[in-house]
Amino acid sequence: SNPISFIVKSGYAGVGASDDVSSDHVTREYQICFKCHSNYAYGNNPPTSGPTIPTNTNMTQYTNQAMEFQAPDVDKEERASGETGSAANHRSWHPVMKETGRTRAIRKADSAIFNSPWLNDGVERMGVQTMYCSDCHGSSSLYIEADVTTHNVDPAPDGAWGPHGSDNSFILKGNWDSDEINMPPASELCFRCHNVSSYSAVNFGDVKTSGFSGPNWNNLHAIHEILISKPRLRCTWCHVAIPHGWRNKALLVDIASDPEAASCGGVAPCGTVDDPLPYYKNAYLGGAGPVNWRVSGEWEAQDCNNISGSGCTNSGWMIATCQTPS
Repeated sequence: SNPISFIVKSGYAGVGASDDVSSDHVTREYQICFKCHSNYAYGNNPPTSGPTIPTNTNMTQYTNQAMEFQAPDVDKEERASGETGSAANHRSWHPVMKETGRTRAIRKADSAIFNSPWLNDGVERMGVQTMYCSDCHGSSSLYIEADVTTHNVDPAPDGAWGPHGSDNSFILKGNWDSDEINMPPASELCFRCHNVSSYSAVNFGDVKTSGFSGPNWNNLHAIHEILISKPRLRCTWCHVAIPHGWRNKALLVDIASDPEAASCGGVAPCGTVDDPLPYYKNAYLGGAGPVNWRVSGEWEAQDCNNISGSGCTNSGWMIATCQTPS
């Protein structure tokens, strides 16, 4: 839901001032961003048209970042929040306002599925560390998987610091457009933090364990990448297209149950040119009935749809629909 109140903070308080988040002055980057990117600026009805939409911005409507990044304590770790109606489901978010509490042990995941600084190097960071808006947003910059000097949040050598402009859509530092199939995967925004090797069939012999795993496979992302005949697996087939925060765990969509997907009626794909929903971009998950939510490490094929016996079989919904998605 939209935030119902805001605390207006003063600017920089000077050297030696408290850095506590509850201070009367600004102590966090997101506190500045939310002044405009929330219902504090434009009320409860974000504008859907204007002289720069979508001509200059490549977007069709604003969404409320102060709502999306909400990180309630009741949804930390792998607790049932009550909002989602499932004991294994909870709200999820990228940790801008607060940490997630979902550590490696809770996720049942190897820290090597992440790049530095999330990669465990003797200090537990997964589920504990927070991040900046400017980790993703800012001047476009180069990222080369084999060159660790590019594994940082610095802009390109001639680029400006801060989210002022970018060659990429949405003032992003890396490429987000999933239609750019010729773009090297590691250059895409998601793989600056999420290790591309754990999502690729090319590295299947050394794929690290993910929370999306089950009794027979340690990383079902790689399995899907092998089975799908399209050039590349798309994150947005299963995950929300605006990955700030979401009502389901792991930013996963459920087009059969998410209220936001009502206009596409649970029909996959949800969020197309003819059905321009802001939180979906060709989403398939839940297209055969509600998702059967599981705790991390316990996923099975039939959990992704609600049709009996329609898992990974030649006649199943998943094979028929997802092997050659649009």
